[in-house]
Amino acid sequence: MKITQSRDLISRKNRVVPAFLVGLLALLPLPLLSRSAAAQTFTELYPFNSTGRLSDGGTPEAGVTRDADGNLYGTTFFGGAGTGCDIYYAGCGTVFKLDSAGTETVLHSFGGRYDGWNPTARLILDAAGNLYGTTGYGGAFGHGTVFKVDKAGNETIIHSFAGGTDGDRPNAGLVQDAAGNFYGTTQYGGRGCYGQGCGTVFRIGVDGRETVLYRFADFPDGASPLGGVALDSSRNIYGTTWLGGAYGYGTVFKIDMCGSEKVLHSFAGGGDGANPLDAPVLDKAGNMYGTTAAGGASGGSLLGLGTLFKVDAAGHESIVYTFTGGPDGANPYAHLLVDAAGNLYGTATSGGVTGNGTVFEFSDGLLTPLYGFSSPDSNGENSDGQYPMGGLITDSAGNLYGTTVQAGTYGWGTVFEVQP
Repeated sequence: MKITQSRDLISRKNRVVPAFLVGLLALLPLPLLSRSAAAQTFTELYPFNSTGRLSDGGTPEAGVTRDADGNLYGTTFFGGAGTGCDIYYAGCGTVFKLDSAGTETVLHSFGGRYDGWNPTARLILDAAGNLYGTTGYGGAFGHGTVFKVDKAGNETIIHSFAGGTDGDRPNAGLVQDAAGNFYGTTQYGGRGCYGQGCGTVFRIGVDGRETVLYRFADFPDGASPLGGVALDSSRNIYGTTWLGGAYGYGTVFKIDMCGSEKVLHSFAGGGDGANPLDAPVLDKAGNMYGTTAAGGASGGSLLGLGTLFKVDAAGHESIVYTFTGGPDGANPYAHLLVDAAGNLYGTATSGGVTGNGTVFEFSDGLLTPLYGFSSPDSNGENSDGQYPMGGLITDSAGNLYGTTVQAGTYGWGTVFEVQP
């Protein structure tokens, strides 16, 4: 049985259009500057469900991580050998390795319950080759985990979230500082939001102890952070919330070392953008760039098709691009990649030549579609992939690597490469 959509609020496809967005938005005219698609070489590095039994994983919602030898590492929402989760017949998800020859190895199959299940976030890699990530479900209390998988595939649960003020549903990936501490967010838990909790920002120390650095309260500081965070050289924390803020459409926030939060921008909907789903990235000048999944002044939709935004070092926000739903794409979910020259690369989950998503570059104020994904057949198979929900990484040659959550040769998503 093929599953084309993940569970409630775990799959980001279910997070884009909250009910309160249905209404009239003031659509402000913005310049739409895009180039024609550039010639690129696309390679499907690995199609999931190659075994026909999902033992190799399926539905990779996050992007991949790359080591110095060119091996790629990632997670899949479904698949693997575990059966202790709600959707037992599709597996509880995996941590996988894909070597430079295209051979995939499942390093860990999540077992559900205490082990955690259905990971949606990118992994991070330390100098010793250990992988760290999160699961939004499972653990000792059922509210999600932070885990470690070593090079041999041995998994350790570093922290189990307890819900309540401790945090609940860590759906996003982690970042690590120079001292070895991990930082991340939980979508729920903390305080407010009718007892469900509006989400938290947390730190996991090198000793494995968790500290909740901030608990969101919806208005005016934001609610439901779905993405991770970014750190600057002073260990200030930057991130976004999907909801809340002054207008209810999400925020960009900063938390200093003392745990004080400042809302740098509240999205107003319409031409200003709405509902950012992942963390911003920082350039060398201290500017932040990110995406909103909705809002923007184009596409003939009251909800809009998404934007690229910039928040400068002084905290001023500007929309640098509005997606049209054409070859440029629509509804970007993932964080952006910024290279040494300040060029931005990202994915859009829909739009493009066939409506199945794009890979794009934004440089010098212009957006260039690098690749548009093709349509699968009636079985959801035999295409190059569909709905790239995760972000991109690059290598020293400028090649881009990412994932699609669906389709591909066998219908359960892909790992891909786009060469310049």
